[in-house]
Amino acid sequence: MRSRRRLFSEGLGVLLLASGLGHAAGSPRGGTSRRLPSSYQGAVTIYGADWCGPCKRLQQALRDQQIPFDYIDIDQNPAAHDRARQATGTSAIPVTSVDRGNNDVVWIIGANADAVARAYRGQ
Repeated sequence: MRSRRRLFSEGLGVLLLASGLGHAAGSPRGGTSRRLPSSYQGAVTIYGADWCGPCKRLQQALRDQQIPFDYIDIDQNPAAHDRARQATGTSAIPVTSVDRGNNDVVWIIGANADAVARAYRGQ
């Protein structure tokens, strides 16, 4: 099966769907794409840095919305940043992945908590 990755860019303001781009960082192997129920909640990972103001604001916004997330400091884990950069094509931070299972990973570039929340809830 081909993997699916979605990329939301704050600058573009659109959700881009790309098929056949390879295996997204952190997504499970195998399976097929499917429509997710509205109650689905994905696994959220923020790639950022402690010195990054937008990264801090995004984390606080997700806490305020009670959305659990993992945080990876790219200064402490450059290999993880490389995986995120490969998946998104940018070295910008923050970048957030929402692994919705079945090779469906949504990547959000920038501190867009609303886009993360929508992806987290399967919308």
